[in-house]
Amino acid sequence: MTAGQVVPIDGKNYGDPDDRSNDRQAIWMVSAWAAENKLVLGQVKVDDKSNEITAIPKLLQLLELSGCIVTIDAMGCQKEIAAQIVAQEADYVLALKGNHSGVFEDVQELFAYAAETNYVDCDYHKTVDKGHGRIEIRECWTTSAADYFPFVRNASAWAKLQTLAMVRAERRQTDRVTVEVRYYLSSLESKADKLLMPSALIGPLKTNSIGFWMLLLTRINVGFVRNTLLKISPSGVTGL
Repeated sequence: MTAGQVVPIDGKNYGDPDDRSNDRQAIWMVSAWAAENKLVLGQVKVDDKSNEITAIPKLLQLLELSGCIVTIDAMGCQKEIAAQIVAQEADYVLALKGNHSGVFEDVQELFAYAAETNYVDCDYHKTVDKGHGRIEIRECWTTSAADYFPFVRNASAWAKLQTLAMVRAERRQTDRVTVEVRYYLSSLESKADKLLMPSALIGPLKTNSIGFWMLLLTRINVGFVRNTLLKISPSGVTGL
């Protein structure tokens, strides 16, 4: 992969977890995607008694990430995962949500303060996309202001953390307008135009064309696994 390639990491449940027909239970997969080339780079099945947090490091170990930008949603926003990405000579853009109690509120409050000061310490970039009966407006503010980081709990514990980012995504359709504000931690430098594309791949990944191809290829792979591999259970051999 070329330097600067965006590699989204995404987890998804395939199948109905309550469907026991033919002994086929739902499969939870974590996938890595080469955004520019529209290729699935690798996949790891999440263990039945585990979650994405343990599967993501295993997937990262399979990849040559030097020079790439790894994006992960809030589930993978972990200090250990950030450290592994940096150790593999890549950069990260990690989504923050309310489940990261403390850090999420700190970053949210810092950007509220930035708004009051007319974002004087922030870089800014905006994109507008039209098509399929809708208009999508994305605005990104980033900051690496040294005065901000002391107000982020345990900021020094995040490997190579350089930038805090806020993205406001507005979607206008004929009958409604939706707005979502997201926050991110990143090892990239504070350039809003560079952060906006990677961050845009995290939240709405499954609703754009990139997400469609990732979902399709992953479903094909899951079907292959189910139809060609076997596992041993206490009652005998059953299909995955």
